[in-house]
Amino acid sequence: MVPKLFGRGRSFKKLAAYLLHDPDKANTAERVEWVHMLNLAADTPALAVDEMLWTARAANELKRQAGARTSGRQSDRPVKHFTLAWHPSETPSKDDMIKAVVSYLEHMGWNQHQAIIVGHNDKRHSHLHVMLNAVHPETGRTLVESYEKRWTQRWAEQYEREHGKIFCEERLKPVSERAKSATRDLWEQQKRAEYVAVRHEYASIVKEFDYFKRGDTTLRNSKEWKLLKAAQRKERESYFLQGREVFKSARNEAYRAVKAEYRPQWKKYFKAQKITRGEANRKVLVDWKKDLIAKQRAALKQKQEQLFRDVLKIRKHEYGLVLRKQVLERDGLKQRQAGGERSYGLLDAPRATSELQRTYELAKQEVGDRQERSKETRAPKPNYKRQVSARTPWPVPRPRPARRESSAAPDEVIRKAQQAADAREQQVEKLLQQWGETRGRTRSRD
Repeated sequence: MVPKLFGRGRSFKKLAAYLLHDPDKANTAERVEWVHMLNLAADTPALAVDEMLWTARAANELKRQAGARTSGRQSDRPVKHFTLAWHPSETPSKDDMIKAVVSYLEHMGWNQHQAIIVGHNDKRHSHLHVMLNAVHPETGRTLVESYEKRWTQRWAEQYEREHGKIFCEERLKPVSERAKSATRDLWEQQKRAEYVAVRHEYASIVKEFDYFKRGDTTLRNSKEWKLLKAAQRKERESYFLQGREVFKSARNEAYRAVKAEYRPQWKKYFKAQKITRGEANRKVLVDWKKDLIAKQRAALKQKQEQLFRDVLKIRKHEYGLVLRKQVLERDGLKQRQAGGERSYGLLDAPRATSELQRTYELAKQEVGDRQERSKETRAPKPNYKRQVSARTPWPVPRPRPARRESSAAPDEVIRKAQQAADAREQQVEKLLQQWGETRGRTRSRD
């Protein structure tokens, strides 16, 4: 179970338009499997969105009716959004998924708030989205979000224990010992690099060999040769599926190594951030942070490519051993058939499945398609007035202007960037030196 909490938003209509339609296609809803409402009188998503909207607008009136104080500031972000995702090996039904949402809301103390649950089928794992009204429909108070991530992880661990299998071992460790995950941008960068490495290996593993097309027709069409072909293909598929875990481990290892390498520089940056005063010095820190992020991402990319090359070299050697073993198996079958012997062990061999093809296609869909969509120009969103509600108009955003390309030569840009980085480091060193002298004078006075 993987729950994910998002920051609160302002618009129920925008989030509903995204959840109830396909991404970038507001006229279709193929990924929407089902919709369920909680604590709502409306029986359609459009009316439910309106009910949640007017409940949030009437927060002060609900407080007065409940006898609560209305002097506090009214929240301008009443839209709460979170997701629940199951492991790919789990196939929960609609009722099981709704029960999980109800259990989570009761655990967090949000079970009396209005919610719209939307089940999607556009991923290889079962998952759902929940749009929650942060304003209580009776008291008008805003829900409590203190330590929400920690309480969420406790519920997820309890949910997996109740269902008999722990998928996330990190939750069993103390909070201080848990490995921190990469940011979304870094994760997508790592995923694309992993996809490129896996694609090369996939191309060499799935190719059909011609040794079954050679030789005598009776041997080629015999049952034993068909069983051997299926067993050897299954073995190659299993080797590829194991390789995905190897590349994933290499990707995470590169992230941890680069993070440890740049940890002293980030400590130095945060130390300077605490003592910096003045607008000019803040601008230096902003430029310094951008430079650190760019350097760290470049180092991460280089480290990943190096590790992936090493892994591909090792796995190419191992795959050669697998192919050599299969050659010996085919030679042994020829000798047994020439001697009139039978290979009864082939009857126990597993049959080939399409698991490899599904895995590769899902990886391509998750990574390759996202990369292609990012290159496309974002089109303006259509008017969702008819799809969601007819009470208030829906503003149509303007298309973003095209990004201007730099006319400077690459070497000149790199040289200027390096000079700016050196100047920033000198300014920060000066700030740190001044901070040390100030601390020395303060201690001498004491």
